[in-house]
Amino acid sequence: MTLNIHPFTPDQAEAFVRFFAKVDFSHAESWAGCYCQYYFTPVSPADWFKRPPAVNRAQALELAAAGKLRGLLAWDGEQIAGWCNAADLADAVLLADEVFFPTRRGEVGAVLCFVVDRPYRGQGLAARMLAEAVEGFRADGFTRVLGFPFANPQNPLRQYHGSAHMFEALGFRPASAAEPPFWELKL
Repeated sequence: MTLNIHPFTPDQAEAFVRFFAKVDFSHAESWAGCYCQYYFTPVSPADWFKRPPAVNRAQALELAAAGKLRGLLAWDGEQIAGWCNAADLADAVLLADEVFFPTRRGEVGAVLCFVVDRPYRGQGLAARMLAEAVEGFRADGFTRVLGFPFANPQNPLRQYHGSAHMFEALGFRPASAAEPPFWELKL
């Protein structure tokens, strides 16, 4: 199987939301309605879990149309196999208090999450998407990239951030012991 990884473009928005609607989230049912909008939504965690999935879906389509939904899609032919949310940190409003340095648009990238459809899991796809995300940030002139790997493999609900090993293999290093910790790669 050959998977192709490409930057997300606004014309792929409908395919993106269809992908989220069909992914098997049985291991973390609360993610099913996220549409990768959590970090872009300035609400408390309690209010987030009250949001209807349709609101998150609509927000994802709006951000895509405005060119503010940034990431990578992995394709198996015409089918999406995975997603990597690789955003401008300036857009990730929920992380504003977690990152201890100011950032300007186009300066710091953030690899926020990975969603890989069940048939494609365990094959290194997230690591490939991470490498592509770093190269995309570098090409766009960003000066650093942050990642948020969670080091406890017994907690599968947090694995959507990717593994520490993936980030370490690309040269990321821990930059904070805060919860969640963040790792940094200077470009």
